[in-house]
Amino acid sequence: MDSSPSYLTNDGGTATAIAVSVTNVAGQRNQSLSFTGTINSYFQTSALPSIGTVNAPFSIALYINPDVLSGTIVHISKYENGTADWCLPFIGFASTTNLAIQIWGGSTANYVLGPIPSVNSWTHVVQTWSSTSGLSLYIDGLLYGQDSTVTTYAASGVADYLTLASTLQAIPYPLNGCSTTGVLGEKTVIGGIQGNDSNQVSHPYGLYIDLNNVLFIADSGNDRVMKLEQDASKRIIVVEFGSK
Repeated sequence: MDSSPSYLTNDGGTATAIAVSVTNVAGQRNQSLSFTGTINSYFQTSALPSIGTVNAPFSIALYINPDVLSGTIVHISKYENGTADWCLPFIGFASTTNLAIQIWGGSTANYVLGPIPSVNSWTHVVQTWSSTSGLSLYIDGLLYGQDSTVTTYAASGVADYLTLASTLQAIPYPLNGCSTTGVLGEKTVIGGIQGNDSNQVSHPYGLYIDLNNVLFIADSGNDRVMKLEQDASKRIIVVEFGSK
């Protein structure tokens, strides 16, 4: 990251960027950004025409140093809020055993699975796509996985937003267009582990936001509905199926 207010260098003059609730820390090379693990802690840059152009080749490269192995690392969206009619997590943790990359193929998200990186250690991750080579994942400079059959990238058609460490207001399709057909659709932020404790979810499949910005999550894995108020530390089980 550059030390300028936009964190960008050699951007060609059109891109803008913002970092919210982050800390500047020593990185693998010079400085890096440390996130808190909530949806309100993120880095976002705009005006990325190559990622938004149908069938245009692109690469995304970054160093990561996770302290938990879950959540979205890179989220691409048509709009600044991370949601609406075109949005998809591109890089993230598919499980505690796989890092994953994916792109939108038009009707489904195509993906490549990679290894799980070590916690508290730097790993270089590169996602590339082209119509000739398909979707490729490089780990620490070496090609780890590739799907050469992924020859179509159905981009948004506009200069996209790229967000790190959060999907912002994105919730799954069909409510607003963020697909869950790949392996990263249910992940929202870096941080958190699946489970059945009162502050965890297992398999979320439905979300609803009321007029007071209170989020309700239907969790099929735990057979219950949870309520999350604006203060993300407040999680209340409002319905538990099979109980009185």
